[in-house]
Amino acid sequence: MKIRPATVADVARLAAIAAASYRAGFLDIVGEESLQARSQAHFEKRFTEQWASLRLAEQSDGRIAGFSQIRDGKLDMLFVHPDLFGQGYGATLLADAERRGATLLDCFRDNHAARRFYERSGWRVGEDFMQEFAGLTIASVTYRKP
Repeated sequence: MKIRPATVADVARLAAIAAASYRAGFLDIVGEESLQARSQAHFEKRFTEQWASLRLAEQSDGRIAGFSQIRDGKLDMLFVHPDLFGQGYGATLLADAERRGATLLDCFRDNHAARRFYERSGWRVGEDFMQEFAGLTIASVTYRKP
């Protein structure tokens, strides 16, 4: 596995992973209607503007397994393709994000799998808060890396 900076050429593949990961991780939390706003096209537009802040995990055959995004010391996104969960890509991306200075992240309160992952990785729960997401108000928590 290789971690590398994203390029413009990676945008469509990263957008496909983001859309699939959102569906796998958030469908039960936000519902189908809210996820429609987070389509592959949505992420392609977003990533076309933000590709320089993305890093990706690449499999040995060159396929992209997942990606992370850090902005101002905050881990804004960390997603692995749902078919590749549990194979170490998330842990490798998180370790890379930490080396690059990520010390803060937000997570939906009811995203139990992600919360277990971050807590096993040494992140600590901070404050609870409500956030706007795709037209909904969702209970969330902040995590900090000591």
